[in-house]
Amino acid sequence: MATTAPAQEQALHVIVLDDDMFHREIIREIYGSTFPEARFQGCEDSASVHDYIATQIRSGDRCILISDFNIPDIDDPAVNCAACAQAIRAQGATAAGVYFVSGSIEDACEAARDLAAADPEIPTFGADKSLGAGESSFITLYQKSQSGRPLTGRAPAQTAAETLALTEERKRIRHALTGCEGPLEASKNILHGVIPEPGHESLMLSFRESRGIPATAAIAYTHDDLEAHAAQGQKSILAVETFTKDMIPWITNGYVAGVVCAHADLPGHISPMLAGYGIPSLVSADDHGLFERLRREYPAGHLVTLDPAGKNLHTAPCTIGDASGLFSDPDIADRFLKSCVREFPRKQAEYAKSGIHIPSFEVSVTRWDNLDFARDRKAAVGLIRSEFFILDKPDPTITSLLLSPDGYGDNTPFAEKNFAFMKELSTYADVPMKLRLLDIKPEECLSAEDQQTWNARPAHEKHLVMARVTQALHRVQLAAFADVFLEVEDARRPVLTIPFDARLDAFYSVSDDFRTASYIAGDMSRAEREYQPCAMIESLEACNNIEAIAKRASALSIGGNDLTTAVLGVSRYDDDARLKITSSSGVGRDPFRTLYPEVAAVIIDIAQRARAANPDIRISFCGDQAPDIASLCRIRDARIDTVTVPPTRECLHVLPWEMLVRTGTDNLARVETALSACAPATVCRPQILVPA
Repeated sequence: MATTAPAQEQALHVIVLDDDMFHREIIREIYGSTFPEARFQGCEDSASVHDYIATQIRSGDRCILISDFNIPDIDDPAVNCAACAQAIRAQGATAAGVYFVSGSIEDACEAARDLAAADPEIPTFGADKSLGAGESSFITLYQKSQSGRPLTGRAPAQTAAETLALTEERKRIRHALTGCEGPLEASKNILHGVIPEPGHESLMLSFRESRGIPATAAIAYTHDDLEAHAAQGQKSILAVETFTKDMIPWITNGYVAGVVCAHADLPGHISPMLAGYGIPSLVSADDHGLFERLRREYPAGHLVTLDPAGKNLHTAPCTIGDASGLFSDPDIADRFLKSCVREFPRKQAEYAKSGIHIPSFEVSVTRWDNLDFARDRKAAVGLIRSEFFILDKPDPTITSLLLSPDGYGDNTPFAEKNFAFMKELSTYADVPMKLRLLDIKPEECLSAEDQQTWNARPAHEKHLVMARVTQALHRVQLAAFADVFLEVEDARRPVLTIPFDARLDAFYSVSDDFRTASYIAGDMSRAEREYQPCAMIESLEACNNIEAIAKRASALSIGGNDLTTAVLGVSRYDDDARLKITSSSGVGRDPFRTLYPEVAAVIIDIAQRARAANPDIRISFCGDQAPDIASLCRIRDARIDTVTVPPTRECLHVLPWEMLVRTGTDNLARVETALSACAPATVCRPQILVPA
């Protein structure tokens, strides 16, 4: 009896045409996790695309083509993509959509329009090449290519009630979004505007690419210039003819405030890569002759100003802020910025009506003036790093304790400094704050020579000594805390945050130590009840035990830096390892500036498990990635309650409103897509989609 061959499973192919391997890998990394069922193929020229279509595409398959606008062997990207669509159809497959990406949004949309006119059956899209702009558009394209089937797998909404609910949600989001865009632009205007001071001769260089916020510093042309300025305690604006990989270590050692480069010889895109390290940049000068004149007429050490918004470099003195003059009075500008902080909670509430969660923003503190800034802005403090107030670098007390045979020794100098710190801290009882007990890191507390001695000790011995030293010094801190804050009501006391090692009993013992300290201080009411501190989550062991920790804690503070080290196996103190993973991961950004997908997945997982164990627990996120909007968007599903950022006006005024706008824009795209799916599935009409 004849057998019937099984039907071949239909496949979705995503073909990426881009001569830049760096960008192809970024697309694979970002979208591969979103659409795991898709088969991704990166091609650097049109011949490779046609070869893939001829050999890998089968009848019934669906194909999406993501094409860069500028490919060396292609004169007209629209004509090329039309030919690709014909080749796909010749295989009996469906050309589900073409997505043009380019550094120029105008070029990408123009190519999309040309293709839509030449082949009206294909949905065509144009978007900026940046990842943030492209992601929501790509999802929309994919959903439409599926004839309206949402990615969640839920059947398309068909009822009038569902359509009405979506329409009302769209109205609410639009209203909230409109009220956020104005303050964001005004804040950027105040903080980012660059105005050359009159009466000074200036050479103003124009560039094609830029990224970041304004920066003023002494110009440097060589590594020797950088070191000379660093010896004087100054950062530099590094100006080079070409930026090469050999220069990347220069920006990881804290010498560089900004980069100016005439040509872009690195594979990939210089500006986004530098932004991954928090470095503003100007790339690709319009006039190379002017750049040579800069080097000739303005020697190393001359103050220059980067204006990324205007894509200019100014050699005359500049005032940074309020380019439009709307807030030319500093008092008016400051009142506006303060009002932004006060208005933020109301915008959070508006989004919450549509079920959209926006975290609050707190500041981290390492100096007393940081606390003054928080008090002035009426901002909560998410992390006071006590070691910055109490320890020296290197610290003689920590050195003697860590290098002792068993971790025991005299901690009297530490106790005296700690008590003085607690007394001063009590004068800020009006500021809501979390106080982290001492977080000892040998890399920060020991000299280079003593670090070598410490590292040479056996691992088990180091672990034992570190545990003893940490517990002893924490008990000293708890004793001073209980004594100084004896008469202060609970609501005005700092919340104690506990860094602890892999042992759960080390975390549990803090409550007992606190009760003991309270008893000695004569505070019987607190001595008789369990204290539930905030727990730092920075290790895989803590992640594995998150349920047990969450049941005994009032809050969790997820540390992005140490968790990145634990998940990726790279230390933030190892510049070579950071450079290697940044260059090879496909993400294209320093993992200590932007959360990698693997780390974000861990954060989302532990947040969900912690709330399942303790629904009332509060969760915060801190670390070098906290001021990065891409990182915050990547952990949206964790529904973080608060984000702890550096005490700068950029982080406290621009970032929260940027988060409001980005979240509102993405959710508006989601609702629009859901509304388009409310009607019965029809042939997807071609359109041009320009993301916000």
